[in-house]
Amino acid sequence: MAIEMDRPLWKQLLFSIIEDENQLAGTIKRVTQEFDFTLKELAERAGIPISTMYKMSSVEPDTRISTLRKLILYVKNEEEKGLFKENMIGLITSRDVLDEFGRIIEIDGEKVHIREYLANTIEEEIILGVRAKKEGVAAIVCGPVAANTLKRILDIPVIGIAFNRNSLIEAIKKAKPKI
Repeated sequence: MAIEMDRPLWKQLLFSIIEDENQLAGTIKRVTQEFDFTLKELAERAGIPISTMYKMSSVEPDTRISTLRKLILYVKNEEEKGLFKENMIGLITSRDVLDEFGRIIEIDGEKVHIREYLANTIEEEIILGVRAKKEGVAAIVCGPVAANTLKRILDIPVIGIAFNRNSLIEAIKKAKPKI
């Protein structure tokens, strides 16, 4: 059975194992071509020993499921980053704020993909902002102090979350019973 080329690469990897494991080598080759990686680079980025990657890309691989899973999850993650790159927004904030949002928010009928970055300090926000840019987000939303720094060093939109009257009143309501 032939692998359907219109499937995402991670699904092609998965189906090459299910349908005919002899197709795995060809699918791995397509992954390296699509990502413009050498086999060694793919192995390093996926966290798989290069010797294992060579075995997986041989004509008759005998690979552990945990290794295949690692490769498939890596490829899936990379594809998802690339697929939504044009409207992926990095949200850098604390866990309680991240828990309020999902990975997709609909705004004015358009889906906006959120990539979450957990930060507990301003320094972490800045470091994660640089990382988010490297990972391909189109814009960043973070705390106002970190935003001022990131705006100076990044060439993508950086928006600082500012207090408004409603959020300030909500915070005071939460604080009042605790005093």
